[in-house]
Amino acid sequence: MKLNDFKVHLIALIVLIVSFGIYYFSSASQGIDEIKFATRLLAFAGTVLLSVSFLLGPIRSFKPDLAKYLKYRKWIGLWGAIFILIHFLLAMNFHYRWSFSALFNFDNPFGFAFTMAVISFVVFILMTLTSNAKSMQKLGIRKWKCLHRIGYIALFLGIMHALYIPQSIFFSTRHGMFLVALVAIALLLKAVSIIKDIKKHPVC
Repeated sequence: MKLNDFKVHLIALIVLIVSFGIYYFSSASQGIDEIKFATRLLAFAGTVLLSVSFLLGPIRSFKPDLAKYLKYRKWIGLWGAIFILIHFLLAMNFHYRWSFSALFNFDNPFGFAFTMAVISFVVFILMTLTSNAKSMQKLGIRKWKCLHRIGYIALFLGIMHALYIPQSIFFSTRHGMFLVALVAIALLLKAVSIIKDIKKHPVC
């Protein structure tokens, strides 16, 4: 294993441990079972890692010297996607019992939140599967970039998913506000970066 790869795996582990500490001592974890605790923990840790991965792209437009950290972007994003995948599987198996028909029903209080979660999840999986040189070559650089830009929309939908969960207190917590701010910064920097790129290259 390369040293740089080891560092990224260590970062992912640290984020998971810190997230565990935040949730363990948070009022948001009181009165919930272990499965729900793990589900929320993985969603938080995964979104943090994905946000950092998305930040590393546009931030180099403003700080070119930070481009050296782009080598960490792939694994940070992959670990974030893995955490989100486990979060999704836990939620579907233990909370929703794989009842897609009920959850896609907008009369169901969870319907809208679930729909946004599924869209976000599918995009992240597609990004994960195409995060390699072979996919970039097959799709072409322009189509590949277009696909991965959609990831920012998926990141936004992921946050909205948490917002629309009935009786959610996530956004009344400090860690919830931190995550919203982190996602907002990633989206804002990407928007500014795209505007700058429009002046140089056509957009997808």
